[in-house]
Amino acid sequence: MESAILVIIAPEGTEATLERELLDLGVEGFSAWPVKGYGQHGHRPTQWATGNVRIEALVTRELAERVLAELRQKHPRESRVFLYAALATTL
Repeated sequence: MESAILVIIAPEGTEATLERELLDLGVEGFSAWPVKGYGQHGHRPTQWATGNVRIEALVTRELAERVLAELRQKHPRESRVFLYAALATTL
């Protein structure tokens, strides 16, 4: 069974909703912490004014695909919820 790391970066304040959605979709555990950053668009203070949260979960590839599909439907692009999954190898 292939594993995947599921990563969600979202505005602070959406954490409880996203965690509930993950649990409802079958994710059994995850890690979450506040994040901020700097990138190609430079520093944009208003973007980070309320902060962001990063949530990660190690799940099966199938569950990652299902979670991504469901959350993409529930959170439109303008909601600033960023999602991705990558194959992971457990040692």
